[in-house]
Parts: sequence; structure tokens; C-alpha cells
Amino acid sequence: MCDFIRRTLTDPSIFWTALESLATIFAATIIFYELRRARQETVAHKFEGFQYALRLLASEDFQRYITAFNFLVENRNADKRSTNMPLMVQGILQTLEVVQMLITEKYLDEDLFFKTEGNRLANLGLQIRTLEEEKDMLRFEEQRRLYPNGHKLLVRAEKWKEKFSNKNA
Repeated sequence: MCDFIRRTLTDPSIFWTALESLATIFAATIIFYELRRARQETVAHKFEGFQYALRLLASEDFQRYITAFNFLVENRNADKRSTNMPLMVQGILQTLEVVQMLITEKYLDEDLFFKTEGNRLANLGLQIRTLEEEKDMLRFEEQRRLYPNGHKLLVRAEKWKEKFSNKNA
């Protein structure tokens, strides 16, 4: 063993090869721990994004929009619908725009979000679409134009619900 160490330290070709090997092992160890730390940070960011999205959907403002929207859907008064419904849809899409931004920026895992909130959002999207398809009913083009990503999130939630329902059927 001592002869091996003496030869390694005195023979330049062996010394530099051994030093390169040690440096490679050291660098690989650092990279491994940095990747592990980065993955843990990513998971932490996604968890924080998930919590923030759930807080947005549970917020007083969003719940007020949902409650008023559901009341207007059940109430067949056309005058109140035509004046208040676009504001409710705009408030809903505005909040969903922020949630979509979290998904786009990789702060929120879309699958996890849809597993927890997908059915509720799909039903909401279906209600909005059904209202638009009724004869002589409101169209929400202006609200969709203002918040296109919020609307796309509702459409994706409907597709997710349909896909998930087909898997379980």
C-alpha cells in the first residue's frame, strides 16, 4: 500500500490521473447534492403555489363571485342577469387567470390542482358555456378576451373531468 502511494505521488502520469479521478468524484458528489437540493426547492415552490391557488379559490372575493353567479343562474330574472352576470364571470376569470399563471410559471402542478379542484372548475365552466348556448342569452366574449387564460383553464378543467370520468367508467 505504501509503495502504491509513493509511486502515485512520485510518478507524474499516475499522479495527475489519480488527481483527475478524485476531482471527478468530488464534482459528481457536489452535483448530486445540488440536484437533490434543487429538486427539494422545486417541490417546495410547487407546494407553495398549490397553497396559494387554493387560497385564491377560497378567498372571500372569489366565493362572492361564485355565490352571486350561482344565484343569478338559478334566478331567471333576465334584467339582473344582463347587468350582473358579466361582472361575475369577469371576476371568476380574473382569479383563474392568476391560477393559470402559476401553472405556466411552474409554481403549480396542473395534475395535482385538477385532482383537487378540477370537478368544481369543470362544473363552473359547463355552467358558463350552457348559459352562453341558451337562446337569447348573454355571451361573454369580452370577459374571455380580457382573461383568455382563465377561460382556457376552465376549458382544460372540463376536458380533464371528461378524461377522468372516462378512465373510471
